[in-house]
Amino acid sequence: MKIVVAGALLLALAGCSASEPEPEPEPLTASEQAELDAALAPDMPAGFTDGGTGLGYQFVHDGVDCSYYDHCVNVELYAYSDCPTSVYVEANVMTEDSTVIGYTNDTLSSLSTGQKGRMILGSMEDGAARFQLTKISCY
Repeated sequence: MKIVVAGALLLALAGCSASEPEPEPEPLTASEQAELDAALAPDMPAGFTDGGTGLGYQFVHDGVDCSYYDHCVNVELYAYSDCPTSVYVEANVMTEDSTVIGYTNDTLSSLSTGQKGRMILGSMEDGAARFQLTKISCY
């Protein structure tokens, strides 16, 4: 009796797996994909790049006070989601030919949705010429 029930169960399961596969969806056209991307993009002011985790960023080149550092950059952040505890930014310090020679970081206490913040990323490394953002976190 057990063998007959087991055999019937196997036949029933085999019948379930023999169904036709779902057809593949048609790929989106370029204009449909662009429309979808725009609808899913976070709402940020012009000039900001999405850094993920609820923050956009842009480099600000005017009004930067590098008097403490040999080389620095001002990073402006825009919170498109709340960062209630803290904001952390980290960057590689690089030479003119993109060789990484160190890193730098900065923090802010918090940013609410729609709020902007500024950080100075600086270096005293000999040969520092530019910065490459490696981490932007919203906590």
